[in-house]
Amino acid sequence: MPEAAAAPSDAPSVAVVGAGLAGLTAALNLSRRGFNVTVYESKPTVGGNLSSQTVDGVRHDVYPHMFCDWYSNFWRLFEQDLGLSRAEHFDPRMGVRLLDKDSDQLLALENATTLEAVVNNLKSGVLPPPEMFLLGFSMLDLASHAFHRTKDDQIQRLDVNGFIYSRAYATEGVARLQNYMLSLIWSVQSDETAAASYQDFIKHTLTFPHPTPFCWMLKGSLYDKIIRPLESRLGCEIRRGQTVQMIELVEGKPQLTVTPAVPAKGRRKPTTELVQPDHMVLAVPGPALAGLVMNGAPGRRIVDQLPGLAGLQRFRSVAIPVVDLYFKRKLEGVPKEQIGLAGSDYDLSVLDISQLWTGDPQMEGRTALVLAASNGDALPSLDPQERGFLMIKRLHDFMPLFEPGAHWGDPASDICWEMTHYRSNDEHRLFINDVGSWEWRPQAAYPGQLPNVFFAGDFCQTDVDMATVEAAVESGLLAAQALQAQDAVGRPAPRGEPITLVGHETYGDTTFLAAKLALLPFAYAATAWSALSDNGRHDSAMLPADAYSPSTAVAALPLAFALDWWKTAYWLGRKVVRDIGKLEGAAMTTAGAQAAKPASSDAALQFGSAALNRLGDALQALSEQQPTRGEPRSGSQFASSLSGFTTQLLKTARAAYEAAQTAAQQGAPPDEPHRRRWRAKP
Repeated sequence: MPEAAAAPSDAPSVAVVGAGLAGLTAALNLSRRGFNVTVYESKPTVGGNLSSQTVDGVRHDVYPHMFCDWYSNFWRLFEQDLGLSRAEHFDPRMGVRLLDKDSDQLLALENATTLEAVVNNLKSGVLPPPEMFLLGFSMLDLASHAFHRTKDDQIQRLDVNGFIYSRAYATEGVARLQNYMLSLIWSVQSDETAAASYQDFIKHTLTFPHPTPFCWMLKGSLYDKIIRPLESRLGCEIRRGQTVQMIELVEGKPQLTVTPAVPAKGRRKPTTELVQPDHMVLAVPGPALAGLVMNGAPGRRIVDQLPGLAGLQRFRSVAIPVVDLYFKRKLEGVPKEQIGLAGSDYDLSVLDISQLWTGDPQMEGRTALVLAASNGDALPSLDPQERGFLMIKRLHDFMPLFEPGAHWGDPASDICWEMTHYRSNDEHRLFINDVGSWEWRPQAAYPGQLPNVFFAGDFCQTDVDMATVEAAVESGLLAAQALQAQDAVGRPAPRGEPITLVGHETYGDTTFLAAKLALLPFAYAATAWSALSDNGRHDSAMLPADAYSPSTAVAALPLAFALDWWKTAYWLGRKVVRDIGKLEGAAMTTAGAQAAKPASSDAALQFGSAALNRLGDALQALSEQQPTRGEPRSGSQFASSLSGFTTQLLKTARAAYEAAQTAAQQGAPPDEPHRRRWRAKP
C-alpha cells in the first residue's frame, strides 16, 4: 500500500486515543484514506504492549510475544502495509520446552499439526502417553462444543476447568497440565478462563494435517522491528505525553479534554486543551476506557448514551513482571525454544533472545534471557529488585548454569547488572478472558447510539476471542472500517478504498464432532488404562472411599462412553443436516445472481453430504451386527461391531480430508472476511 498522502483541507478529523497496536492500526488505515488523523498517547513511547523502553542504551521489550501462523491480519499489516519480510525478521518455532523442578531433562511439546508431531507429543514424557492423548482429545472435545453467547445463556458460562471436570474421561494430570499452559501463556487459571474464549483459540490453531509452526519469534526488539516501521508510515501526528482526561459528547460529537505531561514554555502548569474531532477511536486499555466513558457531566457522558458500557468496570487484567537477564558470558545448553519451568512458584518461563537477536552487537559473547513470571502476585516482596532477584534465584534452581550471586547487583555473579533490568509492567497489563467477560466487551461501533465514537483493543469483540496480537490488529481494522462506513453516509462513495479484513479459515462444528466421534473409543480406553496401575490393580486404594476420580469411577466408564457417543452422534447428525440445507439454499439462487458464500468451512468443503452418507453406512453396519431381541451378545461381537463402526468413521474423516484438499486446490477469494458458522456472537 502506498504511503499516506496529506489529508485534504475538507477531510474529517479523527482523534485516535491510545497508541497501542490497535490504535496505530486504525490510524494507519484511516490516514491512508484521506482522513485527518491525530493520535494521542499519554506515555512518551508508543506501541502499548508491543512497546520497548531504552535503559542505559539497552532496548527492553514489554515481554516477548509469540506470533501465531494464523494471525492473518497481523501478517498482512507486517508484510504488505509495512513491506517487510517474515522470513527476514521472524524465526519459526515448532514447539516449546518444559523443565520440571525434579528433573534436569528438557521435555519438548510440538504443535500437533502433523502425525509425527502427535506421536512425539505422546512420547514426550510430559504426561504418560494415555493422558497426553486425553489432553489433546479434551481440546478437540472443547472445539466441538457449541457455545451461543447471549445474556440468557447462563448455563453456558463455563470455565475451562469446569468443562474438563464434566468429561467422564478426564484425569487430574490433564486438568493440571491444561491449567499450567493457560497460566503460562495468559496468566489466568483454567478455573477462571472462559471455555468459549479458549475454544476460539483452539479452533484457530488446529490445522491438522497441514504442518504449521507453533509460533514465530521476532529477531529483534518490538520497537525496532514493528513499531518504528509502523510509526514511520502512519502519515499523521502522534502527540506523545498527551493525556485525555475526559471525553464528553457535545452536540453529537466527542469533545476531548487533553492535558500535556510537560507545561508549555513559560508556564508553570500544563495547559488544558479542548479538542472536538468529527470522529474518535478509543483504543486505550480496559481500566482507562472505563474511566473515560464514565467521567463527564451528566447527560454528556458516553455511558449516558450506552449504559451497557458500565460493564467495562468489571474487566480484569494482570501485570506480568519480567527480568531481562544479561550475562557476562555464553551459557551452554540453553535451547532456542521458550522454556516453561513447571512447578516454579511464580509460573516462570524463559527465552534466550541472544539466539534471536543475532544481528545485535550487544549480544556478542553473552547470553541474554528474558525471564517472565506469569504468576507475579505470588512474589513475596514489593521491592522491584527483590522481586527480580527472587525470579533469578528460582531460575537458578531449575537451570544451575550460572552463579546468581547473593543479591541484586552482586558483582561476584555471572550477571551483567549494568544491562539487566526488571520491570513490573503495571502499566502494560494483559486482559483476562474470564468467564462472563464477553458480555461486557465493547463492539467496534454502535451507530445508533454513538455514531461518531468507535472502540479498538484486544479486549473488544472480534473474530478472535483471546487477548492476542491478532485481536488487537483486527479490532483496529474493525474500528477503522466502521468509521469509514459512517463517514460514507450521504456520500456517493466511501472515502478511499474499502477497509477489509483477512478472514480466518477454520474447521467447523461438523468436522470437530466427526473427529471426536471417531476418537471417542480411544479416549475412554486411555482413561481406563490410566485408572489402573501397571499390574492391573485398581488404584482407588490410594484414595478415600468417597473420593471421585476416573479410577474410582472406572466401572461406570462403559455407560459414560455410551451416553457420550450417542450425544455426540446426535449433535453431529443435526449439524450435517443443517450443512446440507445451507448448501441447497445456496444453490437455489435466482438466475444471474451471485451464489452466496457458504457460511462455514464445513459447507464449503461439502462435508455435510459426505459425512451423512458415511454416518448412515456406519449406523446401518452397526445395527446389522447387533443380535435380535433376547439374544445374548458376546464380547467378540461387540468388539467387531465397534471396530466396523470406527472404520466407517475413519472413512468419514478421509472423505472430509479429500474434500478439503479439493477445496484448497480451487482456492478462495483473497482478502475477504469469513464469518465462521460455529459461533454466533451477539
